[in-house]
Amino acid sequence: MEPVPAYPARILLHSPRALAVIDRFRKIWIPCLMTNATDPSLESGIRPAAGAQAMPPVLAIAGWSGAGKTTLLTAVIPLLRSAGIRVALVKHAHHRFDVDHPGKDSFRLRKAGADQVLLTSGRRFALMVERPAERDPVLQEELRRIDWQACDLILVEGFRDGQIPKLEVHRPLLGRPLLAATDPHILGIATDTPAEIHTGLPVLDLNAPEGIVRFILSATGLTRAADTLP
Repeated sequence: MEPVPAYPARILLHSPRALAVIDRFRKIWIPCLMTNATDPSLESGIRPAAGAQAMPPVLAIAGWSGAGKTTLLTAVIPLLRSAGIRVALVKHAHHRFDVDHPGKDSFRLRKAGADQVLLTSGRRFALMVERPAERDPVLQEELRRIDWQACDLILVEGFRDGQIPKLEVHRPLLGRPLLAATDPHILGIATDTPAEIHTGLPVLDLNAPEGIVRFILSATGLTRAADTLP
């Protein structure tokens, strides 16, 4: 299959698989996020809270470790920004990650027992919160932490098993199977060997981030922004 450097929105959004995934996300996840519901499988009886802020579109970048998810994101985010898209990112990290450093005042205050530490300056702020008990993060909960009014698109890295629309990053040299073979939420595949991937899904050249950005804008309904891309 030939790589698709600029996948047309009209083709992607009329794909039965793409329509089914995006429609299910809108019907189940978005209402869940706007209420206190904690189970995205609860399809009935969930309605957005009155006056709730609409959630921006969400797309996960999924793939096996070493496939290049972060590398791809660092290539596409500047292009999205140049198209006027404000991007938020949710990344699944290792259990013991820390953004603070020993010796810093904020680190000492956390170690002293503060459950929440807000580190703030004129340029940025970071809120560090200790979970009462260690557990895997729940994507539905983490998406609620994003300021929806301050972004146009939420990209997710990790949460490979999340039931949301995804773009798979695949490198055959890793010897891992395609996630798309068993994951119906994957809308397309970005790979360094597009001619070797034979699937009914769009196949994108991993080394052509402009085409991948057009795909992302199509998949998330932000097609007007594509007109500003080179």
